[in-house]
Parts: sequence; structure tokens; C-alpha cells
Amino acid sequence: MAVALGRRGGLKGGPARAAALTAAQRSRQAREAVKQRWRNRRLAVFMALLKAQKLLAGAKITRR
Repeated sequence: MAVALGRRGGLKGGPARAAALTAAQRSRQAREAVKQRWRNRRLAVFMALLKAQKLLAGAKITRR
């Protein structure tokens, strides 16, 4: 019973919250969300480069 009530409330939460915001507030939240997505993407690229750098530093390269 409690799960069904919680699910019903969860289905309308996002749209109800968005309807209560002004256009400026929605725009600001959208802008912040975009900035966070790009921040996460840059962090993932940085971590991949750091991992590759560590792998290359540990590899033995011999010259012929």
C-alpha cells in the first residue's frame, strides 16, 4: 500500500515542481544542469588521460 502511494506521488513530482517555478528559475536550473554535465564529461576525459599516462609511465620501452 505504501509503495503504491509513494509511486503515485513520484510520478507527478517533477512536472509539479517545474510548473511551480518561474521561467527564469527553470532557465537557471537548466543552465546549471548543462554546466554540470560538461563538468562531468571533462572529468571523465581527464581521468582517462591520467590513467593512460600512468600506464605509459609504467611500460618499458626498448629501442632496437
